[in-house]
Amino acid sequence: MYSLASRKSDDQFARQRKWRSAVRHSIGNLRRTSFLRKLALAILIVACAGTTGAQSNSQITDVQIVTLLDGGFYPSKITHAAGVRFLLFVVNRAHTNQMQLGMTRNSDGSVALAQELVTDWNRSYVLNLTADTYVFKEWSHPNWTPLTIVTQ
Repeated sequence: MYSLASRKSDDQFARQRKWRSAVRHSIGNLRRTSFLRKLALAILIVACAGTTGAQSNSQITDVQIVTLLDGGFYPSKITHAAGVRFLLFVVNRAHTNQMQLGMTRNSDGSVALAQELVTDWNRSYVLNLTADTYVFKEWSHPNWTPLTIVTQ
């Protein structure tokens, strides 16, 4: 037999479980919504840059989206025109809260983009690269597949 006190505690337990489930669901939706907003902003930047008429070197004309997974970047190689600005959008789907991202030039090993500690789920970089091969990688996981950017 249930007493009034045990029935009340069962109702409280059910309400707490429902509330926790709603919080977990809203956090998942917030992450997806945040990603979609950033992606929409990146596409809007490119669209607005293309509507001004004459093509100049200061305009962003392309967005490259890469995903950081537990084993490295996907896709692992992208090709882009040299001397043309573009937006590199990195989506963090690895099970790590912190990324240490950086880029080096393959021909001489010089630093093209200094290492930085990133705690965001998504990160974007505006790049204007000269003709060469660049290696963009997550430095705290050296065995992960880096992103190779080839500019021609």
